[in-house]
Amino acid sequence: MKGQSVAQVAGACNRRALTISRGAHVMKLYNRTKLDTKLLHKVLAAAGKAVGARTSKVVVEVVPRRAWGTTGEAWQCCCFRVGKRWIRTDGGGFVIRIPCNWLKNRSDASDYVCGRAEGFFETAMHEWVHIRDFQDGGQDFKYRRTGSSRRMNWKDRPQEQRAESVVHLAESEGVYEKHEELLFELALVLEEYALNEDGKGAMI
Repeated sequence: MKGQSVAQVAGACNRRALTISRGAHVMKLYNRTKLDTKLLHKVLAAAGKAVGARTSKVVVEVVPRRAWGTTGEAWQCCCFRVGKRWIRTDGGGFVIRIPCNWLKNRSDASDYVCGRAEGFFETAMHEWVHIRDFQDGGQDFKYRRTGSSRRMNWKDRPQEQRAESVVHLAESEGVYEKHEELLFELALVLEEYALNEDGKGAMI
C-alpha cells in the first residue's frame, strides 16, 4: 500500500468499489452498490455514533444481496481485507449486505422501502457494537466451543446478546426519529434504484 491512496487501492480491487476516505481519520467505506456513497457514509457514521463506536479509521464494505433482509458480519483485526489488499483499521471492520429485492406490484412500496432503510440502520448499529467491543479490547468472544464441543447458538453468544441490548436501548430512546430525515433520504434512494424506468423493477 505504500505510496497508494485508499481510493487507488479500492479501484484496484474492484471497478465498482468506491470510497470517500481522504485521510487517516475518516471511515474507510467501500461501496459496491449503485447507492450514493456519501449518503451511505452519513448513515453508517450516524449508526456508529448512536451506539458509541469510534467510526474513524474503520473499514466498512457495503455489498448487494439477492435475498430479503439486511445482514452483516464483523471481524476483530488490525488490517481488513478488501479484494487482494489489506487495509489498516481501528479494532476491526465489517461487511453489511443490503437487499436488492424488486418492488414490482407492491401496493405498500413506500412502507416497504422505509422499513428497509430502518433495517439497514439497525443492522449497522448491531455491527458497530461489535466494533466498539473490538476497540475496547474484545469482550466474551470465546463462543466457538461449549462443553459439548459444539458451537454456541448465535442468539446465545454473549456478544450478540450485548449488541441486541444496545440496539434495543437506542431504539427505545428514539434513534430512528432522531435520524428521520436521513433515513427518509435513504429510503428514497433505495426506491429509486429498486424501480427502473419501465416500472418492471430493477435490482440495486
